Amino acid sequence: MPKTMGFGYALKRSLSAGTGTLKDTHEAGTLAWLLHRFTGIVIVAYLVLHIHSVTEAAFSEKSFDDLLVLYSSPLFLLMDLLLFAAVTFHTLNGIRVMMFDWGYGVKSQRAIFYAMLGLTVIFVVIGLTIMYPVIASRW
Repeated sequence: MPKTMGFGYALKRSLSAGTGTLKDTHEAGTLAWLLHRFTGIVIVAYLVLHIHSVTEAAFSEKSFDDLLVLYSSPLFLLMDLLLFAAVTFHTLNGIRVMMFDWGYGVKSQRAIFYAMLGLTVIFVVIGLTIMYPVIASRW
């Protein structure tokens, strides 16, 4: 079966190989596609929950205060950091996809994917260093 059989084939082939590594450009693209879809779902779910909770809090002062207490808890601050990671990855991967749509970097897809992952990690570490004092003070 050729490698161009779609993302499912490439994912199955990379998982069945048992190496835990992505061996070629197509498989890096598959991982990027899966992570892009996952982070997109996470972002949409967050937006739905956020709109719902803000709408509920708009009806009374008590519910607004309760919501602020909940959102300032360490668990929610950690979830904010995870949301930041998802948004960062989704944004950078979207830029990567747009580059390919415009014809830039198609031949070096794997290298660009790993560079984008590296930038995501760097931005998340910077976000963590900024957020850590706030999270630690509420723990």
